[in-house]
Amino acid sequence: MTRYHGIIMVHVTTRKQGDVLVLALQGTVDGSDSCRAIHRTVRDGIDAGLSRFVLDLTDVDWINSLGIGYLAAAATAAVKESASVRIASPSPRVEAVLRAAGVVPHFWQPYATQEEAVASFS
Repeated sequence: MTRYHGIIMVHVTTRKQGDVLVLALQGTVDGSDSCRAIHRTVRDGIDAGLSRFVLDLTDVDWINSLGIGYLAAAATAAVKESASVRIASPSPRVEAVLRAAGVVPHFWQPYATQEEAVASFS
């Protein structure tokens, strides 16, 4: 986890599972500059020829509307390139914020696990 001035920012790690790039997010998705890594990582994956992405929210402790904007921007960039982004494992607290913002279930259907999200591409 990266900390700036005592604030926990989002940290992104990636791993490939078959032809799916899984982005494991950790920390707070709050629209800070560290959130740019989410969009950039999806964009880099698209440029590398990937078209399936899972945002694993297991270790996201908080998200706000600006953070949701970064997730939506990554998903929108993917859709423009005929790619797809799924979300997995949001905590009840994070899922409640996503529902309040109207992106769940209208924009994304959350998957209970990263494995379910990856399998949904089959």
